[in-house]
Amino acid sequence: TPIYVNRGNIRRLQREYDLALADLNHAIQLSTKDANAYYIRGLIRLEQKQLDSAVDDLTKAIQQEPHMVAALNARGITHRELNQFDQALQDFNQAIKANNFVSEVFSNRAAIWEQQSEFESAIKDYQRALELNPASAVAHNDIAWLYATCSDTKFQNPVLAVKHARKACELPRFDDWNLLDTLATAYQADQHLDKASHTLTQAIEKAPAEQKKVLKKKLDKIVNK
Repeated sequence: TPIYVNRGNIRRLQREYDLALADLNHAIQLSTKDANAYYIRGLIRLEQKQLDSAVDDLTKAIQQEPHMVAALNARGITHRELNQFDQALQDFNQAIKANNFVSEVFSNRAAIWEQQSEFESAIKDYQRALELNPASAVAHNDIAWLYATCSDTKFQNPVLAVKHARKACELPRFDDWNLLDTLATAYQADQHLDKASHTLTQAIEKAPAEQKKVLKKKLDKIVNK
């Protein structure tokens, strides 16, 4: 069974989903209690946006291994995609209870707190994520966005927004349009409009076609302020 599971995961990473599913289905036929097979098949369902099927597979993985942090985290992400925020929060809480040293889970839970306007809890989780992994571009980017745009002005902190957004962009392999958009937003919040427009122009160059129009509107607002 492990041979089929491992090959299925390699094929998943190569986006050969049909071949991956064939391997994983075969692994599950051989052993209906293989948590890893259900977990990886659940990841494929999540990546293919077959969200209800993803929840089913990830739940089966968790039933076999209740402390499987990766499966709990993935199911939390799936619940979030389904706008089932309470269930997502439960999954992230359970994952942290099983192992409170996984940076990504704290980042994911922070996003739920933020969505629920629990900004203090969100900031604490982002900070914990960065303690565990100071090179997490996602955590730097997301806390920067919160500090720059928080609907509760008590939690706005443009200086820290710029600091974290710059850090996200400086990390190797993470120079993408979304991070540049956050940095531009942070500069705008900190009243550095020239830097904001320059950075947003860079973001527009890198952004996919469907995002360019949104970013150009944003740039026009800054330039015409």
